Amino acid sequence: MIRFDEWIEVSELESLVELENQRFRDNKQVWGNKGRAFREAWVASKAASHLGASHVKVFSNDRLGPDFCIRVNTFELSFQSVEVLNTWRTRGDESWWEEHETIHSSMAEMDHEIEDIPDALDRSIRPKIGKYEKKFMGLLIYLNISTFQRRATEVNSWIFEKTAICLNEFTCVYILLSDRFIQRTETGLVDISTTSPRCRRG
Repeated sequence: MIRFDEWIEVSELESLVELENQRFRDNKQVWGNKGRAFREAWVASKAASHLGASHVKVFSNDRLGPDFCIRVNTFELSFQSVEVLNTWRTRGDESWWEEHETIHSSMAEMDHEIEDIPDALDRSIRPKIGKYEKKFMGLLIYLNISTFQRRATEVNSWIFEKTAICLNEFTCVYILLSDRFIQRTETGLVDISTTSPRCRRG
C-alpha cells in the first residue's frame, strides 16, 4: 500500500505506485474519484524523480495546502498539483471509458482533443489562482491529454500562454505531459529530465 503523510525515498514510492498500478490495471474505477489518492501519488513520484529528489511526502487528505512535498539535498519544496482533462471529461464518470474503448479512432478526433487544450488549461488552472497567495509552494500541472507529439509548436504556445497567470502565485511551475516534464519560466518552456528545482524562495 502507498504510504501517505510521511517522508519516504522516491524509489520506494515509485515501487509502491507500480504495485498499485498492477493491482488497479483492470479496474476502471481507479480513474474515477475512488482512485484520486493513487493518481496523486503517481504524479508526485513522477515530479520527484524528474526533479532529482531523494525523498517525497504525499498528503492523504483534502485541505487548503500542498498535495505533496519533495526534498532535494537540504531543500524542501511543497507542491499543489492539478490534473487537466478535456473539458467534456469529468472525474468520477467512469462511463466515459465505456464510450471510448478505442482512443483516438481518427486523426480528426485526436485534433479535436488537442484543440481543447487551451480551454482545458483555463478550466483547471483558474480555480487555483488566489487560493495560495500567502503560501510558498510550486504548482505541478498534469496535462492528461494525449498529443502523441502532434502540433507540438501549437501545444507549447498554448501551455506558455495559459500558465502565465501562475507565475506570480507559485514559486515554480512544472507541466507533466506524457513523457515530457516541462518547466514554465518567465521567458519560455524548458524540457528537463533531472535537475534541481529552480524556484523562488519565499
